[in-house]
Amino acid sequence: ARLAARKRLRTALGVPPHKPLFLFVGKLIDIKEPFLLLAAWADLKKTGTEAHLCLVGDGPLRAALTAYSTENALTSDLTFAGFQNQAALPDYHAAADVLVLPSRSETFGIVVLEAMHAGLPVIASAGVGAAEDLVLPGRTGAVFPTGDRAALAFAADLQPERIGPAEIVPPAHMEADDKHAGPGEHPFGHLIRGRAGGASLAGVEFQHVHAFGPDGGCQKQQRNEKAAHGRHDSRPTT
Repeated sequence: ARLAARKRLRTALGVPPHKPLFLFVGKLIDIKEPFLLLAAWADLKKTGTEAHLCLVGDGPLRAALTAYSTENALTSDLTFAGFQNQAALPDYHAAADVLVLPSRSETFGIVVLEAMHAGLPVIASAGVGAAEDLVLPGRTGAVFPTGDRAALAFAADLQPERIGPAEIVPPAHMEADDKHAGPGEHPFGHLIRGRAGGASLAGVEFQHVHAFGPDGGCQKQQRNEKAAHGRHDSRPTT
């Protein structure tokens, strides 16, 4: 069913089977940094990288983002999917290869957990709360400094031929709870680990590890709280 959904949605988006598909899910508002994402995407496309970006969500910045994508010749490898019902998101996760969440600030970021539950590595800013606990650089994804356009573009420099299916496993300390949960009922009990020799972000292999470290602790990413909570216009000047 997942492969069928992947094929169906990719066909609808006009994305070939082996072309990396990056996914953004969220409101098109300033704090989500969609302009930063498009600016980094423009930089990435200038290097000749073959990939497609799909933005799922709507908001007051959509018209300006659409204009920006046209001005910077991004439209051939960019899709604005608009608002999608929650029931439609599994198909987008199936079609995608990587979730990108560049938000300036997110208390948690449930979309990160949903993507990992679907087997996707995640590129997130340090301003995303979930990145502190779930995104292990070089293992389950990549974390870049909040607002850093160049770092985001580098993290998205995917090696498409090395993308492989991921394996969802429950952390050992949650296995007891998982035994009593039906499919999809206990998403916090399923965290991503990549297939050995499978996917790679910025040239770093994903390994068979839990998002929680072997000692049961959580890896923390430093966050610039001032930057995370500051108000500014994130639209790129170039």
